[in-house]
Amino acid sequence: MYKILRERPADAGDIEQLLDLAFGPNRLAKASYQYRDGVPPIPALSWIARDGAKLVGTLRYWPILVGAAETPALLLGPLAVDPTRRGEGIGRMLVARTLDQAMLSGHRLVLLVADPGYYEQFGCLPAAPFGFSMPNEKPERLWVRPLAPGALASVTGAIQPRRLVRGRSMSRRPAAAARRATTARGRRLTPPPRTDLRRLMMPLTPASAPGVKGRAQSRSGRSLGMLKPNGAAGTQPNCS
Repeated sequence: MYKILRERPADAGDIEQLLDLAFGPNRLAKASYQYRDGVPPIPALSWIARDGAKLVGTLRYWPILVGAAETPALLLGPLAVDPTRRGEGIGRMLVARTLDQAMLSGHRLVLLVADPGYYEQFGCLPAAPFGFSMPNEKPERLWVRPLAPGALASVTGAIQPRRLVRGRSMSRRPAAAARRATTARGRRLTPPPRTDLRRLMMPLTPASAPGVKGRAQSRSGRSLGMLKPNGAAGTQPNCS
């Protein structure tokens, strides 16, 4: 039985092998990889699935900027599942866990590149109608997942690599920014409870995970929407 665990530095070699297996040796030429080159993934949102010593799934997120306003956002992926273990819910577990944690950490917007038919179950929407674009990528393969009310209201434009912005820390946590922000009425925003984040650090197994079938829920009780038991027919969870 597999477990969902936080990625560790020692996992790097196994992750690279799984990515090569899932996407092939030319995966680094994909348009989405220009946003990862020279930029470390976000540690708190980097998770794996292991069955004993065998790595069977991996998912990472990367910091990006969107549009002329340089709005901070997340780039989901790559998500990869061992081809021999597809259909077991590994990809759904990784996506549901990390989207929930990203929301609790104060992130507002996630973008990703994938073919239609899989990520809709997590509330992802075609990004092009909202004015989002990724240079050198087909518009129909770009998806967006808002994590907060109104997250799509004032953000639009092309995705930019975070590293191109000078004088801006890539490790700045949006939750800290939210604590400094105030609402229009001058009320300070309340950060998510620490207990929720600590509980999200706990390993998950399919038997212990709430919401693997039907409606997905985090340990904090947040609803993530309806998950299909095995995804849409003919779809694969891998996300470049």
